[in-house]
Amino acid sequence: MKRIQWLDFGKGFTIFLVLVGHVFKGMQQSGAFEAYHASFQFIIQCFCIFHIPVFFALSGYLFKPVKNLSAYPKYALKKSLALLVPYVLFCVTYFFFQKLGGTSVREGTSLADLLAIYKSPIAVSWYLYILWGVSLYVGLLSVFIKDKTKLLALTALTSLASYPLHSSIFLLQGTLLWSGIYGLGSYFSQISFENFSKGLGKKVLLILTLLGLYLLWWTQFDFKEGVSYQTPGLEGIAFILSVFLAFLIYPKLPHTGFFNYFADKGKSCLIIYIFHSPVLSAIRIILLRLGLHSMILHVLIGIVGGWLISLFIAYLFNKIKFLNFFVAPTKYIRV
Repeated sequence: MKRIQWLDFGKGFTIFLVLVGHVFKGMQQSGAFEAYHASFQFIIQCFCIFHIPVFFALSGYLFKPVKNLSAYPKYALKKSLALLVPYVLFCVTYFFFQKLGGTSVREGTSLADLLAIYKSPIAVSWYLYILWGVSLYVGLLSVFIKDKTKLLALTALTSLASYPLHSSIFLLQGTLLWSGIYGLGSYFSQISFENFSKGLGKKVLLILTLLGLYLLWWTQFDFKEGVSYQTPGLEGIAFILSVFLAFLIYPKLPHTGFFNYFADKGKSCLIIYIFHSPVLSAIRIILLRLGLHSMILHVLIGIVGGWLISLFIAYLFNKIKFLNFFVAPTKYIRV
């Protein structure tokens, strides 16, 4: 299947935003930069209402309805391999990185936590875990509902149902909540972006204004609480606005060097997602152990170093077949 360039750009640029957001979040949670806590909280909120919703929508854009019920087991197995093998890889990697960090790690991951990943994801691995649940759920719905507009309507309803439900079952709550954004991404795959982007400037300005009003409300009434990806409040509206913003801008960007750079990196976004968090933790621990407490230094080295090291790891996992199996198992296992 021919790759969609703007989609690759979207993945590459959005995973970069994920990394930048986690640089600030890691610094905030380290307790070493208390003077900047409020500033970090605002920056983190700006990133978090955008990047994860956009990733779910980009994944949904590539969704193809399952032909019939007999084809569903094969679909489910393929999705399970594609998402759960990298999920386990992240959890194991994160566990060992935390053990290497020793007492420098504020909230360590125990062996019990690692053994419980079937029900409770570790750190940022929750995205892969919930994407797996959403893929299976929407795939099953598509056996009976092929029309993507109707599929969006149903997944939107289940997303709304997750608000009063507040299930303690992580997979159930997350699957219901994020199925609507995934369905929205799938719906976008059938529209004309030429028509969608008419009046682009006005639409972008409107969305940015609405997001600005949300952030203003948040700073006044909900500032102590960060983004909840399981039980959001008004953030749910911000998630939808962010998806519309991305799908308005990403397909219309000129193919400059900036665009081509991130389009190329987008092909490795899964590997970057898996490894960026432990890499950032390691960088932060090393800097603090060296007695370096400059906020600017941590931000710059975190972003540049974290990005380059993650890209190098991605290069290795793309180059070495044994490693590549763990991030792209369906290339080696025929389903």
